[in-house]
Amino acid sequence: MSWRVARSLETFRNQLDAAYPNRDTASDGTIGDEDHQNRQSDHNPWYGPGIVTAFDFTHDPDAGVDIDRLTDELEQSRDPRIKYVIANELIMSGAGGPSPWVWRAYNGVNPHTRHAHLSVVADDRCDDPSSWNLPSFDNAGGGSSSRPYEEHQDASPGSRVIYGGRDQYDTWSHGSDVGFVQRWLGITDDDYFGPATHERVRWYQDMQGITVDGEVGPETWSQMGK
Repeated sequence: MSWRVARSLETFRNQLDAAYPNRDTASDGTIGDEDHQNRQSDHNPWYGPGIVTAFDFTHDPDAGVDIDRLTDELEQSRDPRIKYVIANELIMSGAGGPSPWVWRAYNGVNPHTRHAHLSVVADDRCDDPSSWNLPSFDNAGGGSSSRPYEEHQDASPGSRVIYGGRDQYDTWSHGSDVGFVQRWLGITDDDYFGPATHERVRWYQDMQGITVDGEVGPETWSQMGK
């Protein structure tokens, strides 16, 4: 099935990229993975002629992309294209409700601490390409989050090893790099390297004819184009 991203979200992404050209995109996402495809999700191309109405953008405060600030600006914008926004275990609905423009507790499996989720409405407004009125896009506002950020931003993905395994966890066992691997392998992207991810990595390594150790190091990164 052919698909495309809603034009309003393309505009949002283009503005985000223009304001923060060096931002991390490891947890960005549009089209849903296998897990999303097996449930109702705006990441699926279900509206109109195969239109995806959701966009995830990566939390990267070191580059100025603080999802706390940006989602607050989305709230304040009252943009009629917004269906809902999720970030840091909170969800806010747009004008269509429930409880429009009020942040509520979000209890989904993915707490959305590594990226924010923006869904737009499933009608003609989703393809409105007008610019998003966010101060951060106009000012390329910097600032950083007061929330602890546990990513290591100073190494390129190809040089790092993500450890997993049933009993082996350390500082590399969570984060946006893990989410990238999970999306590449078509499994749920919760940013945590648990047993299911370990087994999927081993399967992928076996399929690619490379060392099967369940760890994502330079050889496996290379196969993933990193």
